[in-house]
Amino acid sequence: TATQTATDSLLVRASSQYCQAMLIGDNVAVMTSDNGTSIQVALISPACTLLSTASASASGTVNSFGQFIALGAGYVFSYRTTAPAGIVRAISVSGTILSIGYEVLLTSAEAPRLYINGNYLRVVRHNNSNGIYCTPYTLAGNVLTPGNTVNTSAGTYYSDSVRTFQLDSGEIVVNHIYNS
Repeated sequence: TATQTATDSLLVRASSQYCQAMLIGDNVAVMTSDNGTSIQVALISPACTLLSTASASASGTVNSFGQFIALGAGYVFSYRTTAPAGIVRAISVSGTILSIGYEVLLTSAEAPRLYINGNYLRVVRHNNSNGIYCTPYTLAGNVLTPGNTVNTSAGTYYSDSVRTFQLDSGEIVVNHIYNS
């Protein structure tokens, strides 16, 4: 709290493999995944009171979370499943009611990276064999609509060697090791 005092604890989920949190207004959204396909977002007040939850199923076992970011009036998060697939999903908030949108399935070697430029979400991903891709999306409610995808030429990439960041100009820089 602002007075730097702790509140009572609140059990959000009894069994959680992955967890992320972010501010939504004055409240905190806590996103968790179990050891399977269940994803849950809980909205918690500053007094540590559970306001609401929303749940969704992933298309495969979740094995990592990516980012959880604000986009306009909504929120977007990424994760990876054992399918393997990179997933992007949106969350809309109306008062204290959360709503999780459908999965945007992407061929990806890891959780896609998310960047904001104005009202656009840009999703960067790679699939270890066919290159690196960037797709812009617009968000309405909890629905992501894709624009045109750009990509590099085919080649083998190593997931732990790809680094991305956004410049002040809005351009995204991708650094990677190609074929060793």
